[in-house]
Amino acid sequence: MSRLARIVLASVIAAATAALAVAQTHASAGSRRVFFTPGPNAASCEIDVGLPSLPTSVWSVEEFKVLLKKALGVTLTRKGHLKICRGEKCVRNPATGTPTLRYGDAISLGPFRCTSLRAGVRCLIKRTRHGFVLSARNVERVG
Repeated sequence: MSRLARIVLASVIAAATAALAVAQTHASAGSRRVFFTPGPNAASCEIDVGLPSLPTSVWSVEEFKVLLKKALGVTLTRKGHLKICRGEKCVRNPATGTPTLRYGDAISLGPFRCTSLRAGVRCLIKRTRHGFVLSARNVERVG
């Protein structure tokens, strides 16, 4: 990653920290889990359940293309609907201190379970096993 890219990313993270602190004060009515996946297909992900300002959903964006303004993201609703987005509009504010899930590890919250894969990240509705796999190149529907 170039020096300029690191500076831009550090600025985004710093600005997002304040926004996340405000968002977490409203999270008492629900729950949120935020995490990164490692490696060349890194993604940032967020699972939101029962928050007043957001629908219950899981959201992921492939990280390295963010700086190139070619982000690829996907949202999964509890009913199994996928919404794919491209470009800067996909990017939500990252959190500092966010854990990175090792390959094969998973995080569950509400109806969702997300697993870190070498190819990217897989997020499913636990009951139906429907969801997506997000990689650096595409979004693949599962189930």
